[in-house]
Amino acid sequence: MRISIIALLCLVMSTANAQIKRDSLYYFKKAEQGVVLPQNATWVNALKTFSVFDVPDRFVAIHIWNPADVNSHASVLEMNRLQEEYPYMLVVSVIDEINSALLSKEDVEFLVGKYRINHPVILAEDHEGLKRNPKERLPVVKVVRNDAEVYGVFEGEEGIDELEVQMASMSEGQIEVLGVRTDEFQSSPTMSNIRRAMSYPTAIQASNKYGEWYVTDTNNNRILIVDSDGQINEVIGSGVEGDRDGKWGACQFNQPTDLALDDAKDLLYVSDTHNHKVKVIDLKNKTVKSILGNGTRAYKPETRIDSTSGPISFPKGLLLKESKLVVAMAGHNQLWSYDVNVKSALPKVLDETISNLTSPNQLASDVDGNIYVTDNSKTGLQKITLTNKVEQVNVFATDSASMQYGLEDVLVAGEKMYLTQPLKHRVLQFEDGKLTVVAGGEAGSEDGKKGSLTSFNYPSGIGFSGDNLIVVDQGNMSLRSVSPKKGKTSTVRFTRFDKLFRNIEAFNEGDRVFLEPIVIGRGMNSVYVQFDLDEKYTWLSDGRNEVFMERAGMNTLISGSPSRGFVETEVPGSEMNLYISLQLYCTIQDKETKEVYFRPLVLVVPLEYDPNGKISHDLKWNPFEELD
Repeated sequence: MRISIIALLCLVMSTANAQIKRDSLYYFKKAEQGVVLPQNATWVNALKTFSVFDVPDRFVAIHIWNPADVNSHASVLEMNRLQEEYPYMLVVSVIDEINSALLSKEDVEFLVGKYRINHPVILAEDHEGLKRNPKERLPVVKVVRNDAEVYGVFEGEEGIDELEVQMASMSEGQIEVLGVRTDEFQSSPTMSNIRRAMSYPTAIQASNKYGEWYVTDTNNNRILIVDSDGQINEVIGSGVEGDRDGKWGACQFNQPTDLALDDAKDLLYVSDTHNHKVKVIDLKNKTVKSILGNGTRAYKPETRIDSTSGPISFPKGLLLKESKLVVAMAGHNQLWSYDVNVKSALPKVLDETISNLTSPNQLASDVDGNIYVTDNSKTGLQKITLTNKVEQVNVFATDSASMQYGLEDVLVAGEKMYLTQPLKHRVLQFEDGKLTVVAGGEAGSEDGKKGSLTSFNYPSGIGFSGDNLIVVDQGNMSLRSVSPKKGKTSTVRFTRFDKLFRNIEAFNEGDRVFLEPIVIGRGMNSVYVQFDLDEKYTWLSDGRNEVFMERAGMNTLISGSPSRGFVETEVPGSEMNLYISLQLYCTIQDKETKEVYFRPLVLVVPLEYDPNGKISHDLKWNPFEELD
């Protein structure tokens, strides 16, 4: 059987490979060394360790990637999708050996949550079998069979495209012959569609004109407008991943990453990173419009783009300088300059300086017009002069060991620079060549004064509001206020949570949950559903807690709401009455951590009719049981 499986797989892959044109970007080759998944490595997102010998009826696709590279980020999302679409292929992601030395198991768990990784992740560390050939372009996917032999190596994101072509070319008959399983294997269980108030936010802009903060709620695919006291005023975007311009309530984003504010014109620019677009938000007319990029990814940089006429690649950091919007084009390792009046863009950094940038991230400028760029190279911070000369800013002269941990955001205030360093969980100040820690240094969420145990969890975006720094604490899904003068850190407490989820509809974004069938009797039945919430949570009074009857024509909602802990319905006994269907919107808060969770869902109670059945029914159900 094994010989026939090997022969068939070789035939499938050789046939697909023969179809690749010589000038194709796709690259496939035979590999000589075997691969064994090391049992003593650091494993995350797996119920237990396993080897390729444990899955003789599935492909094992070993996906090697670099968390510091935006192209690798996209490949993780692609491998997530392939794992779902081709269950006969088991994906195991491996963080390359260079970055494995910098990351802890907790760091990897953060990445698993941020990228919603649905398969096991291993740190390569010094395990020889998981190392890639230096000549291979990341991300790399090695397709492995059950005797640890590598069939082929797929390089770059183009290689992942080719991998999908080969997987999709397999017919149902071939899959059946292979005897592959279609159930999940060893993967950690995932929660249902439960949302947080913010999900891995990345950037913030403060408006001096209105005293508001604009926050990219990245994994919720929307922009939040928050008062300086924490009240949520508006939500821009439906929260559904997509690409749609228009009114705030209906527009869609895909991983918005950074913002640039034109306070005078009431315009807010957004890097819609995974849509490969830059968009502008009209704060007065409450509309969103695409202004750069056509929504497809450019694998090679263009020399010029007029508005939305052509493709771009993973725009991230934004910086507005008069009529020019500088865009950190992370997918091309370039900076682009978009003229908001002429509506065209071209590379700002000349060819001879492109190699000095590695996945440019966030941007800032000083009073002289110099641009500062955080990137994912070991230098951490680059300065680009008005003549496009690139210089390294030696932030870590007195702390060279921290250089390799990278910087996320930079904020220039006069002679001072403020920076966030996610993997060191801290906020830094750089002035006159001296580096000091303003706050943090350990993973956590503790508030307090400088010198005490204040802590952050992967801080990212940073901005000024009055005399305080506002830091986006990505891992804690929160905003933190930091006083550089007093050294005090405090968490911003949100209010008006109901606005966060007003645009979400249970039919489109929620789960459909089925309870056990109940037997209803002749006449009018009373069905009482008690929401059996765990005692560590409480219903949020200013959250969205609503219930509607989906089939109002037959069944009737009598009273109750999630926040009151129950729903009572009136149900006529009939063979034609097959189920009760309730649209529910539930918002709760963790009593200790104050974390907020929201869930839209359709609750279905199947009905069976018996003329002699009872007519009063009491049910208990916990809409957030996955959190326990």
